[in-house]
Amino acid sequence: MGTSPRPNLIDPVPLREMLRGIRFMVKRGGEALRSRATADRLPKPAADIANAVLDEMMGLGHRVNAQVSVLAKSMIGTEPDSDIMLEDLSATEAPANLFAATLYPAMKLATARMSLTGAFVSEAAARKAFAETVTSQKHVSGAHMAATLTFALIDAPVLQGHITSANALLSGDEAKAVAIFAVLLWLQSPREEADQEMALMSAVDLSGIFAKQIVTACGTRDAAALALLYAKYADNV
Repeated sequence: MGTSPRPNLIDPVPLREMLRGIRFMVKRGGEALRSRATADRLPKPAADIANAVLDEMMGLGHRVNAQVSVLAKSMIGTEPDSDIMLEDLSATEAPANLFAATLYPAMKLATARMSLTGAFVSEAAARKAFAETVTSQKHVSGAHMAATLTFALIDAPVLQGHITSANALLSGDEAKAVAIFAVLLWLQSPREEADQEMALMSAVDLSGIFAKQIVTACGTRDAAALALLYAKYADNV
């Protein structure tokens, strides 16, 4: 008696990516339109109607994203693991999926902490960068692997969109490098289970102090210099 073929499972990462992209565009487009729907630009009745429509549009984007993301995760989604150390990831099942799922919320928090606007975090880009980097870096120390992974995440790119930084000393592209460094620093730091978010905020703030060193190392692709920063500061988060 033959067995029925196994059904094809849907990869939830590109599905979540698409839905997040829709939400991102609706939110960004809504913000741009809302800035034009003010009383000084439109008569008050028209401005009120325009803002009501925008509220509905943006609310719908969030609801659709939430509903379908839950469906995708219920099939074969990977839960984030904020306790995992970067060097231990390769020993887990589907490490690229776990890395990407863990990095996504951490990067959202890091960009918010840095007051970056216009940043879209790509879970799919993170997964691809990790899979390609770790395959060639299996026997390299954690700090050196993190340095190579930093460059891969910048190139992927894991942070997309026209990003602006509240820090006048950093351009949008420079702020991307600092945010990526901060999250990877956090993933290399010994941390208590109850203090995950606090440790991440500490990593972001610490990275901001030597941001220019990070930017210089990333700009020149100096893996040794970047690895030295990771090794030096991982225990200080």
